[in-house]
Amino acid sequence: MMHTNDHDNDSQIDWDKLLEVLDGNAAPDTLNEEEMGMLAAAREMHARQHTGRFSEDAGWERFVAERDHRSVRRMMIVRQLVAALLVLTIGAGIWMLSPWRKHHSHQLANQLPTGSVRLKRAGSVYILGNGTQTIQQNTNAQIQSDSSSIIYNQGTIQNVPANNDTLEVPKGRQFSLQLSDGTRVSLNASSSLIYPGTFNGHTREVYVTGEVFFDIAPDMQHPFIVHAGKVSMKVLGTAFNVNTSGTTVVTTLSSGKLLVSGNSNSVVLLPGEQSVSGSNGTLSKHTVTDIRLYTAWKDGDIYFDDTPLSDIAGVLSGSYDYNFVFDDPAAAQARFTLDTRRPPHLQDVLNLISQSINNIQFKIDDKTVHVTMKHSK
Repeated sequence: MMHTNDHDNDSQIDWDKLLEVLDGNAAPDTLNEEEMGMLAAAREMHARQHTGRFSEDAGWERFVAERDHRSVRRMMIVRQLVAALLVLTIGAGIWMLSPWRKHHSHQLANQLPTGSVRLKRAGSVYILGNGTQTIQQNTNAQIQSDSSSIIYNQGTIQNVPANNDTLEVPKGRQFSLQLSDGTRVSLNASSSLIYPGTFNGHTREVYVTGEVFFDIAPDMQHPFIVHAGKVSMKVLGTAFNVNTSGTTVVTTLSSGKLLVSGNSNSVVLLPGEQSVSGSNGTLSKHTVTDIRLYTAWKDGDIYFDDTPLSDIAGVLSGSYDYNFVFDDPAAAQARFTLDTRRPPHLQDVLNLISQSINNIQFKIDDKTVHVTMKHSK
C-alpha cells in the first residue's frame, strides 16, 4: 500500500526540477503544488538541523552527500522529504503541510522581488543587475556593470565637466558601486545615490537616501562629503554607514574619523561611535557596543540581537519586498536573535523565527505576511 502511495505522489512531482530549486539553480515559481510542499519540508528540515532542533540523522546530511548521484539522490529525496513532511505535520506544529490534499491552499513566502536597479545618466535610464554590460567606454571614463555592481574607472582626460548620475536600488535588492576615485559604496534596499561620473572639483560630493555604506578612498586634497537630508558628513578616508530610512539620520563609524554636521551643530565621530540627527535638527552622539548590528547587511548577512519582531519585520520588508501586518499586537513585542547569511527567500527567515519563538505564527497572503501569536489556553 505504501509503495502505491509513493508512486502516486511521485507522478505529481518532477524530482529533477525540485532538485534544481533546492540547489538554487531554478526559481520556486516553476513548481506545482505538490512540489512546493516538498520544497517547504526540505527547507524546514535544513533550518531545524542548523538550529539544533532536528537531528542530522534525520536525513539532511545524507541528502547533501548524495546530491551528485542522480539515481540515488532521487530515492533518498523521496524518503527523506516524506519523512520531513511527516515530522512537520505531526510533531512540529509549525506548518500543517499536506501537499496531496485536493484543495490545499497553503502559501509560502518564496516570491522574489520584481523591482530593477536603475541608473539614470545623461537623460537615459539603464536597467542593471541582469548581466554584464558596458554603459560607457571612451577616454573620459569606462563604466561597466554586472549582476551585483557597477564600476566607474577614471579616464585619461582630467577636468572634464561631469553631470550627476543617479543609482536607484528598489525594495528587495542590494547593489554595490565603485566611484571613479576608487571609493566603494554598498546600497541597501530602497536606497539611492546621486554622484558625479568623475570628480573634478576641490571636493567629492554625493547625495544619499535610504541606507548606504561608504568605504572612502583617501585623498587629503579632496575631502569627501556625503549629504543626507539636512545632515552632511565630511571625511578624508574612512568607512561608515548612513541610514536615512526612518525619521532620523543615523551615521555609524567603522574606521577613520568623521565630521557630522546638521544645521548649526556638529560632532566628530571615532570608530565605534554613532550620531543621530532628528527631524528638528538636533544632533547627538553615543557609543555603540556592536557595530555589526548596523553594517552586517552590506556583507550579505542578517543579524539581530534581542530585537523586537516589529523592528525585524521592518528590515525584512525592505530586504525581501514583502509587507508585514501584525494581526496580534503582542507578537510585535516578541524579541529575537539571529545571525545568518541572507537566504534568497523570506520563507527561510520566517522558518528560523517560528522555530525560535514557538508561539509566533506566519500566514502568507500573496506579498503580505500576517503575524499572529498562539496564546496559552
